[in-house]
Amino acid sequence: MLSLSSNGDAPRSYVIFGAKVTPMTLDQLICFLERQVDCKRKSVLASLNMHALSVAQDDSVFRRLHMMQRTYVHIDGMPIVLLCRLAGLDVQRRHRVACLDFIWPLMRKANARSWRVYYIGAEPGVLQRGLHSIEAREAGIQIAGHSGYFDHTQGSDDNTSLLKRIAEYQPDIILVGMGMGKQERWIADNLESLPDVPICTVGALIEYLAGSAGTAPRWMGTWGIEWAYRLCGNPRRFWYRYLVEPLRLIPVFYRSYVNGRGQALDVQHHVEAVEAAHPSLS
Repeated sequence: MLSLSSNGDAPRSYVIFGAKVTPMTLDQLICFLERQVDCKRKSVLASLNMHALSVAQDDSVFRRLHMMQRTYVHIDGMPIVLLCRLAGLDVQRRHRVACLDFIWPLMRKANARSWRVYYIGAEPGVLQRGLHSIEAREAGIQIAGHSGYFDHTQGSDDNTSLLKRIAEYQPDIILVGMGMGKQERWIADNLESLPDVPICTVGALIEYLAGSAGTAPRWMGTWGIEWAYRLCGNPRRFWYRYLVEPLRLIPVFYRSYVNGRGQALDVQHHVEAVEAAHPSLS
């Protein structure tokens, strides 16, 4: 079993089954983001669950963003914990940290440190209710946001206006919740225009904070059955994600084993292996 380690002031990332993962406990994740804010370091905190693995099969922008050196990918699902262990990583249940697990510790830290938080995503009404729930729980927190419903095209009036708003707000941390795939593409398209702060992908987080979607008890996530709560609560939205996508990934896992890519590799070793196999990429 491969022990986890850090790389200086940053957690170490690995590649399992062709996907990048950065195992962190909740405390480690919050400390990591705090260091990024203090150093004014532009980085991306993404997440990996079974849905992300499925999206990555067809979305090259998603894959490239995850594999960037400045991207760190926390574990957002017990199946990923199991895959990490299958790949030889000493990952435990405590390394599974979903957005709903870290949002309140992060908001407490932001309020205590007087960070300015900017949230992008959701319909305007949902966004406002979600932000109000944060403000009610963390009185005095500096937080603002923008709906995720705008023209995401680079150079469009909507996108240019949003980038200007972000620059004027001078955030210390940015949360992007447009849904998996869309949020990664928007970050990739606009990364160089965003300020030097950590940028976190958070999916539909604000919907849960706003009360628009039911929140499963956190113990269900720890035991890997939160998906069942969501499926029962909204089968039309989640049936394909939870019942079909995992089956679609079985051939991916099989090919990884056949090709020797099931064993965990340090990201740097993975890059070196790819360059050795494809010299034209180095």
